[in-house]
Amino acid sequence: MAQQLAAIRTPAAFAGVAAYARQHTGETAAAAYLALGHAYLLDNHFSEAAANFRQARAAGDALADYDEYLGAKAEHDEGNNAAAEALIKGFADRNPDSIFVAQVPELEAQILLGMNDYAGARKALTDKPDSAGRAGYQLALAEVDQAQGQTADAGTIYKHVLLTWPLSFEAQTARTRLTALGMESSLTAEQVRSLADAYYKAGHYEEASEQYHALARLSGMNAAERNGFAVAAAACELKLKRLTRDEAEALAASNDENGARRLYLLMELARNRDDLTGQAAYVDQLRNGFPHSQWLAEALFSSGNMYLLRKDYARAVSYYTELADHFPQNTNAAAAHWRAGWWSYRQGLYDQAAKVFEDQIREYPGAKETVSALYWRAKLYEDQDHQPGMAAAHYRTLIRAYSHYFYAQMARERLVALGDAAPVSVPALDKYVPETIPKLDDTFPEGDPHLPG
Repeated sequence: MAQQLAAIRTPAAFAGVAAYARQHTGETAAAAYLALGHAYLLDNHFSEAAANFRQARAAGDALADYDEYLGAKAEHDEGNNAAAEALIKGFADRNPDSIFVAQVPELEAQILLGMNDYAGARKALTDKPDSAGRAGYQLALAEVDQAQGQTADAGTIYKHVLLTWPLSFEAQTARTRLTALGMESSLTAEQVRSLADAYYKAGHYEEASEQYHALARLSGMNAAERNGFAVAAAACELKLKRLTRDEAEALAASNDENGARRLYLLMELARNRDDLTGQAAYVDQLRNGFPHSQWLAEALFSSGNMYLLRKDYARAVSYYTELADHFPQNTNAAAAHWRAGWWSYRQGLYDQAAKVFEDQIREYPGAKETVSALYWRAKLYEDQDHQPGMAAAHYRTLIRAYSHYFYAQMARERLVALGDAAPVSVPALDKYVPETIPKLDDTFPEGDPHLPG
């Protein structure tokens, strides 16, 4: 019920959790009131949120740190800063293991700013330097500087927040403050480009397009720089499904990476309108004019995907193979290589598939697709080559290296089916080591949507 309330927050969901809270006591009721407070906080109903956090604290203390921190935030957002400060003061001493400890200095600073206690707000931050690496901490520090009339210092920190955490809520606030201070124009072209690139990589194409268009309009740019920004803006328009063929063709046909990207954009537009002749022609132009460009690699992968969707598997395999052969370090190389093998297998080209699977295991041991290559190479050894020992060797490698994967379970079942088949020794498999599993810790990414508040 609490998860549903956080997700949809309908009147019925609120009513259901509220009824549950009233029907129970102790920690059970406290958890329900906490869920209600959090949901109201998400909807910016701060008074209702604060009231439910108070009821949660009264019902139980197992989640006291959540009740106190989120309660303080709700009181602050409602404008009740004295009540908020009473909740947040001494929080870390009472709740040393809370996930909110790192966030407390910035919240307390904001609360004290709301009480016009500028010195206290600064002290709340400077007393906790361990939290200085957070966007919220830096934003609060800039707000303290601004409140005390240190506009230049505030602007410097606002820019730092914007450029270091460009996708965060704090960055949006920092940019608004920079604009209000008349300092947004102090961002250099390089800094604006870094923002645009960050927006593009994150899929925020509208924001990226605005930045690239603004850069293209700047005075003092040479032709190559201006063309680069125009092509980057056009790439955003393609993602937003607004780029026309005429607009793409109007971009400068330069002999650099911008020219290669222009051809890639034209290729994508040809693909979108199902123009196979145009698609192939643009790929040929990339091959001939830009044989080492990343945009040729992108065009090959996109073309392979296009023919895969058209169920023209032979042509898809051709494009995937070309990408893997000529751009082995490309981001899509491992996926393209695997697809070349898999769709060869699906066409019954078992010898060709076997070679690709073997190359995949050797060349891309860290790729997520390689677990599949291990299994299907084993199946070919079993079904086509009739070499049960080699099949068993691959199955055992798969189980050792990927013990918790679906294919490991399949491999265990195949080993049972093989019975007494003894695995042969394959030095490459004996040395096979998959990609290291990332170390887990108890920190959270900035702006993680799963964090309350």
